[in-house]
Amino acid sequence: MNGSKNSSQKAQKENQHSIVISILFIVTAFAVWGQVLGFEFVWDDKSMILSNGSLHRWSTLWRGFLYDFWSLHDRPEQSGYWRPLVSFLHVVWMKIFGPSSLGFHALSLVFHMANTYLVYLLSRRWLHHFYLSLGVSAVFMLHPLQAEAVAFASALPDLMSCFFGLLALYFFLDQKKHVRIWVSIFLVCGLLSKESGISFILFCGFLLYRERHKKKSNAFGLGLMLLSISLVYVVLHWQVTSGIGARVALWGGSIWTHVGTCAKLFAYELSLIFWPRAHSPTREFEVVQHAFDLWMIGGMLLWFAMFVLYWKERKANRSIYIAGYLIFWLPVSNLIPAEGLIADRYMYLLVFWTGLYALDVLAPLFMLEKRLAYGFAAVLGVMSLYAYKAASFWKSDHVLWSHALAQNEYSPLAWNELGNLKFKEKNWTGACWAYQKAASLKEKFYSDAYFNLVGCYMKQGNPKLAQSYLDRLSASEKQESRYYDLYAAVLQQQGFFPQALYYQNKAIHMDANVWQYYYHAGLICLLSRQFERAKEYFEQSKHLGGEGPELLHHFALSLFHLGQYAQSIQVWKKMETQYGQNSESRSYVEKAELLHQLQNS
Repeated sequence: MNGSKNSSQKAQKENQHSIVISILFIVTAFAVWGQVLGFEFVWDDKSMILSNGSLHRWSTLWRGFLYDFWSLHDRPEQSGYWRPLVSFLHVVWMKIFGPSSLGFHALSLVFHMANTYLVYLLSRRWLHHFYLSLGVSAVFMLHPLQAEAVAFASALPDLMSCFFGLLALYFFLDQKKHVRIWVSIFLVCGLLSKESGISFILFCGFLLYRERHKKKSNAFGLGLMLLSISLVYVVLHWQVTSGIGARVALWGGSIWTHVGTCAKLFAYELSLIFWPRAHSPTREFEVVQHAFDLWMIGGMLLWFAMFVLYWKERKANRSIYIAGYLIFWLPVSNLIPAEGLIADRYMYLLVFWTGLYALDVLAPLFMLEKRLAYGFAAVLGVMSLYAYKAASFWKSDHVLWSHALAQNEYSPLAWNELGNLKFKEKNWTGACWAYQKAASLKEKFYSDAYFNLVGCYMKQGNPKLAQSYLDRLSASEKQESRYYDLYAAVLQQQGFFPQALYYQNKAIHMDANVWQYYYHAGLICLLSRQFERAKEYFEQSKHLGGEGPELLHHFALSLFHLGQYAQSIQVWKKMETQYGQNSESRSYVEKAELLHQLQNS
């Protein structure tokens, strides 16, 4: 009787503590991450969300299941990514909140809080201790490396995949037949959010193999389910992306250099978790040249210590934490060579596995000396301050790239993005200088900077210099649709309209879903007084989701020159309603109204 009474009192006490601690968690989370609600869209957010016309069309809800993730954007490209659930949620959120950064940042914050709660539930399953589980979830929630995932709206795929994967893992641990359907649903949702969701299937397979002797009857059915989901997903992903996602870049171009670099990266990233000394997005990682740095050595020593502690005590669950880290790290190691950057969001779940292992090792010390908990609380406090600072760098593009260059003045990415900012400010000289800096810092040919330079010189009214930079592009870059688009613009500026239209049509032939290409073709026809063709190109551009005052104005001009005055007036008035009046459109409206009256009389 006393035993049951004590256990009920303990449970009641934990429930009371959990309410207080939950409130404290929420308050702390908003104190650290609440600032992101006031942040702007930055970097990829602009192309993925803000200027993505496909998010305004309901058809994207189902088109996302049929096309490559980035092919639905205004500048379509084959990325090898298939993330229909992200496109689905983006469309719904855009319809509810419009192009407001507040709604999308709030969504990221909600997912991070939900993931923190799931981390607590899983930690409780493995650690069997209320306060240790809270410690793991606190580390996961407040770690500075999480700043990018929470503050960068484009990191939503990482958060969604983690959410569905953790849910699947929570139900999978029951291994009951009636929850298999939920496990399969959540695993599929995780895969349809981001490709790295395959790690959850691999991890479930590891757990199944580990427990194969205990539940033989369930093992076969669960294993078959995991294998079926994996095979169907791989086939569908290959079908949608044409297998581009499988063509992973190798470090240094060879398998041995790749393996050596991954070994160094493996240790380097563990040291980042224990000491996040730099911030994404400009943390580049070089190919191994038989050189060892201090951080790599520190990471290797940490791994050695973890294996020694595991081997010494042989605690069963520690093998789970180590396997979890390894399995979830594998997609990261292969993604980084393709992008050339160590993004913090790739380490989102690695913080969880490291926290589990660290708290499991420290548990006996906490039991012996309760005052060590105050030291741990102090560490969390320092982490919170550092996380707040890390998130603040994502406030705006100006803040982000200024900080990036202060950290690493040799980052071509940062200089290229700074050039984009100058370009938007119409500071052509500053933009050209930044693009040239970006191009000069990249060992390999940095085509983005060269393409941007061409556009910049075009704005400066120097088409010959722009053409000289186009001629420097490699043979592979000259096969891209954007090359033909820019080449057409250079020819157009020099007055060579037939040649310009020829190259513009080549760009359209290569990427028929880019509305800007049709708009540029219409502009060439308008300047060469081919008004009927200009009208057709502008209509096709609008059909593909094209928008903006320039498109509407030039479409109205083509109608005006064709004598379709009533239609041109409607388009100009629509433009004025959506984007405001300007003197040029107003004068044309007055002329069109007068000519329309004369036409009718």
